[in-house]
Amino acid sequence: MLKDVRVLEVTESRGDRISLGQEFQVSAIIQLGGFQPQEVLVDLCHGRIRPDSDKTAGRQVTAMTSVGPVGDGRWQFDGSIHCDETGVYGYQIRLLPFHPYLFDPLYMNLVTWG
Repeated sequence: MLKDVRVLEVTESRGDRISLGQEFQVSAIIQLGGFQPQEVLVDLCHGRIRPDSDKTAGRQVTAMTSVGPVGDGRWQFDGSIHCDETGVYGYQIRLLPFHPYLFDPLYMNLVTWG
């Protein structure tokens, strides 16, 4: 069932440039396999790209919210990024398991990136 969990599509609502202080929206279509949206955490991990690598510096994590099903076990999740500093930004979608009694979802090492 875990092999069926993946990010299928990511879209954003911005042009080539965004001004300081603006926000842009990110939408992701996620294949959840046999899971329900309340059983996963979908995070938008973002930050400024370091000039000497392709890694982000000072990564921020914003929770994405479920918008609803789009069919065949696929769900749409939306989030936004607020650009509070200048430079080149990057982002990735991170999926983690969720349960109210789960102490640390990263501990299980069940992370899917997209």
